[in-house]
Amino acid sequence: MRLRRAPVKSIGERKAANELSQIERAVLECLRLGDTKKKIAVKLGISERTVELYVRHGLRLLDV
Repeated sequence: MRLRRAPVKSIGERKAANELSQIERAVLECLRLGDTKKKIAVKLGISERTVELYVRHGLRLLDV
């Protein structure tokens, strides 16, 4: 599953608007479904380290 790139907004801009990027939503949804970081990385065509980054950013935006 490949995602389109949207114009990049800073974490501060997105947090102020309480927005998750499309990729952050996809990563967090996979995590919610019980997928491992490795499985998410393969599914989305990104590295495990990038998965960790998106999880961290997504959770920060959600204030979790």
